[in-house]
Amino acid sequence: MRSIASRGIYSSLENNMERFIKVVGIIVIVVGIYTGVRYVSTMIHHACANPLEDCPPPFHGLAEIGYYGTGGKFIPVFDSRFKHLESAPLREQRK
Repeated sequence: MRSIASRGIYSSLENNMERFIKVVGIIVIVVGIYTGVRYVSTMIHHACANPLEDCPPPFHGLAEIGYYGTGGKFIPVFDSRFKHLESAPLREQRK
Protein backbone atom coordinates (compact mmCIF):
# COMPACT_ATOMS: atom_id res chain seq x y z
CA MET A 1 0.00 0.00 0.00
CA ARG A 2 1.04 3.53 -0.60
CA SER A 3 1.61 5.96 2.17
CA ILE A 4 -0.58 9.02 2.64
CA ALA A 5 2.19 11.32 1.38
CA SER A 6 2.70 9.41 -1.85
CA ARG A 7 -1.08 9.40 -2.48
CA GLY A 8 -1.08 13.18 -2.24
CA ILE A 9 1.84 13.55 -4.64
CA TYR A 10 0.27 11.07 -7.06
CA SER A 11 -3.05 12.91 -6.92
CA SER A 12 -1.32 16.25 -7.51
CA LEU A 13 0.59 14.92 -10.52
CA GLU A 14 -2.57 13.37 -11.91
CA ASN A 15 -4.45 16.68 -11.63
CA ASN A 16 -1.60 18.58 -13.29
CA MET A 17 -1.46 16.03 -16.11
CA GLU A 18 -5.22 16.31 -16.69
CA ARG A 19 -5.00 20.10 -16.79
CA PHE A 20 -2.04 19.96 -19.21
CA ILE A 21 -3.91 17.58 -21.53
CA LYS A 22 -6.96 19.86 -21.49
CA VAL A 23 -4.87 22.94 -22.34
CA VAL A 24 -3.01 21.16 -25.14
CA GLY A 25 -6.30 19.81 -26.51
CA ILE A 26 -7.86 23.28 -26.54
CA ILE A 27 -4.79 24.74 -28.25
CA VAL A 28 -4.89 22.03 -30.93
CA ILE A 29 -8.60 22.67 -31.55
CA VAL A 30 -8.13 26.45 -31.78
CA VAL A 31 -5.17 26.14 -34.16
CA GLY A 32 -7.12 23.65 -36.29
CA ILE A 33 -10.15 25.94 -36.53
CA TYR A 34 -7.94 28.95 -37.35
CA THR A 35 -6.04 27.05 -40.04
CA GLY A 36 -9.24 25.69 -41.59
CA VAL A 37 -10.95 29.08 -41.70
CA ARG A 38 -7.78 30.68 -43.06
CA TYR A 39 -7.34 28.04 -45.77
CA VAL A 40 -10.94 28.10 -47.02
CA SER A 41 -11.16 31.91 -46.83
CA THR A 42 -7.89 32.37 -48.70
CA MET A 43 -8.95 29.92 -51.39
CA ILE A 44 -12.28 31.69 -51.96
CA HIS A 45 -10.67 35.16 -51.69
CA HIS A 46 -8.18 34.40 -54.47
CA ALA A 47 -10.46 32.22 -56.63
CA CYS A 48 -13.34 34.72 -56.91
CA ALA A 49 -11.84 37.39 -59.11
CA ASN A 50 -15.32 38.56 -60.09
CA PRO A 51 -17.60 37.73 -57.13
CA LEU A 52 -20.87 38.17 -59.01
CA GLU A 53 -19.96 35.51 -61.58
CA ASP A 54 -17.51 33.22 -59.81
CA CYS A 55 -19.22 32.56 -56.47
CA PRO A 56 -22.42 33.57 -54.66
CA PRO A 57 -22.24 36.82 -52.66
CA PRO A 58 -22.83 35.20 -49.23
CA PHE A 59 -19.86 32.85 -49.72
CA HIS A 60 -17.67 35.67 -50.97
CA GLY A 61 -18.70 37.94 -48.09
CA LEU A 62 -18.00 35.27 -45.48
CA ALA A 63 -14.70 34.44 -47.16
CA GLU A 64 -13.64 38.10 -47.05
CA ILE A 65 -14.58 38.33 -43.36
CA GLY A 66 -12.66 35.13 -42.65
CA TYR A 67 -9.67 36.19 -44.76
CA TYR A 68 -9.25 39.60 -43.16
CA GLY A 69 -10.32 38.35 -39.72
CA THR A 70 -7.51 35.79 -39.70
CA GLY A 71 -4.85 38.28 -40.76
CA GLY A 72 -5.35 38.99 -44.45
CA LYS A 73 -2.11 39.77 -46.25
CA PHE A 74 -0.27 40.48 -42.99
CA ILE A 75 -0.04 36.73 -42.23
CA PRO A 76 0.86 34.93 -45.48
CA VAL A 77 -0.09 31.40 -44.35
CA PHE A 78 -1.67 30.22 -47.60
CA ASP A 79 -1.32 33.34 -49.77
CA SER A 80 1.58 32.07 -51.90
CA ARG A 81 -0.33 28.93 -52.89
CA PHE A 82 -3.25 30.85 -54.39
CA LYS A 83 -1.56 33.91 -55.94
CA HIS A 84 -1.89 32.40 -59.43
CA LEU A 85 -5.70 32.44 -59.09
CA GLU A 86 -5.81 36.25 -58.85
CA SER A 87 -4.34 36.65 -62.33
CA ALA A 88 -6.76 34.19 -63.94
CA PRO A 89 -8.61 35.73 -66.89
CA LEU A 90 -12.25 36.63 -66.43
CA ARG A 91 -14.94 34.78 -68.36
CA GLU A 92 -15.61 37.74 -70.66
CA GLN A 93 -11.95 37.89 -71.65
CA ARG A 94 -11.89 34.18 -72.56
CA LYS A 95 -14.76 34.50 -75.06
